[in-house]
Amino acid sequence: EVSTHAAHLRCHPEEYVSTLQNYLNSLPTCSLMPKM
Repeated sequence: EVSTHAAHLRCHPEEYVSTLQNYLNSLPTCSLMPKM
């Protein structure tokens, strides 16, 4: 079974990355940063 999402990801990795970056940027950064 082929995932259409995975196929799209292989064809458009930069689109996926930019979307992911936008999502992460919209989140509170304090919850993402590990306690150093």
